[in-house]
Amino acid sequence: MLIYLDQNIVGYLSEGRLSLNAPSDVQWVYSNEHFTEIARGGKTHLLAVFETLRARQLEMVLDDKFKITDRAYLHDYSSPFERYQRHLEAIRDAPYNQSSSLELTARLYGGDNVEKVRSVPDRMDEQLRSLLEGVGPMGESLAERWKVAKGDLTQMIEKHLSSARTLESMRRPLGTSKGRGSNLETSEDPILALWNLLSPSLPGVNIDQFFGFDPLDKMGYQSWPLYLGIVGCHAVLNFLGYRPDKGLSAASTLPSVFSDGSHIAHAAFCRAVVSEDRRFCAKARAIYRYKRIPTEVVEVSIGNLSWQARMQSGAFVGARQSRIASGLLLHLPRLHLNQQA
Repeated sequence: MLIYLDQNIVGYLSEGRLSLNAPSDVQWVYSNEHFTEIARGGKTHLLAVFETLRARQLEMVLDDKFKITDRAYLHDYSSPFERYQRHLEAIRDAPYNQSSSLELTARLYGGDNVEKVRSVPDRMDEQLRSLLEGVGPMGESLAERWKVAKGDLTQMIEKHLSSARTLESMRRPLGTSKGRGSNLETSEDPILALWNLLSPSLPGVNIDQFFGFDPLDKMGYQSWPLYLGIVGCHAVLNFLGYRPDKGLSAASTLPSVFSDGSHIAHAAFCRAVVSEDRRFCAKARAIYRYKRIPTEVVEVSIGNLSWQARMQSGAFVGARQSRIASGLLLHLPRLHLNQQA
């Protein structure tokens, strides 16, 4: 049984504030997103938790064009310290400064950063020139295409992002302001309930398009992978005010918000995900319910470890047992998980 650990649980385990008592068939799982968060915060001591648990890394499969697929590999256990070092080497080989995209996203979430947003085209221009230096004719072709895109981006910023708007003011005409979006958490299918509220004002758009599971611009994908759909839906739920994360309008806090969406997407390959973050759990449940993904969301309150008793009693182990095939092949909607060394 594969159980994915949210980053906050890893932190509590490292601090000794939480212990895990689970059936013998439980295999703890982590992903590259844990490494990204560890690198961002410099908390390499958390790797010892994965070592103690003998946790295994789940990794998305890319196709021959380096595009994300609907498959993932579960690696055999090996040192998380060694895997982390390989992760660092990989991202060093492909340097990318995401500050520009973070400023744009923060502005879309109502951030008061218009001057920084106006500087984004020039900053992206500098970065692109640095990345394309010495590439040759292909680099020159990309640079010419970027000139056109830069002009379009500048116009878009002036037209749509130059005037200040708070996130709450953007939610108001959608009917999700002042906590109304979160009030739908008790619905059988919160995303469908949100859509029933929103759809009269969104003609020509269907539910999957709006929530990011079938975007109109698929950026070269023939079929939009569910992983990216989950990440996109997490962002839309935050925008609508469905159990929204704190700090959405600040570029400095957005990386952690994005990590939550990635964790939820990775955990879709597992039997369960464990987290102490109530906002994370609410959005994960909503996404899994809508897409009929049988991943159980286990919400932990520090000081209340009743969920452990539930696992030990067998109630947790037996849940959705029919969804599990032999070995490590999980039959999830559009997803397959294969064991990989």
